[in-house]
Amino acid sequence: MVIYGVYKTIQNNDSDGWQYWTSEELLKLFTERYNAETYVNELLLAELDTLLNHTTYYGKDPDYIRKTTNMILDNKGIFSIGCDDEDYIRSIYTIQEILVEECISLLLNKE
Repeated sequence: MVIYGVYKTIQNNDSDGWQYWTSEELLKLFTERYNAETYVNELLLAELDTLLNHTTYYGKDPDYIRKTTNMILDNKGIFSIGCDDEDYIRSIYTIQEILVEECISLLLNKE
């Protein structure tokens, strides 16, 4: 049996603010891919609402708002790679197929 996990990309760093890296956090499991995709779309719309409310309040540049809005709608985020002053683009949310038979923690007690 295949289930679908929705993961969020998280930016991490040490306590001094160095050594940035990303990891993924499992948010929710679904039995149908369509439901996982719908959930990701809902999360993206919520992020977009947060962005627009925050940037409008602080009066950000319209070009910044437009660029960031398009990135969120494309499920893309900018993540820092640490000491270098470079950033890279990665998906904010991903959907991964999980075979229940291969994941011991998801197996149900069949006794």
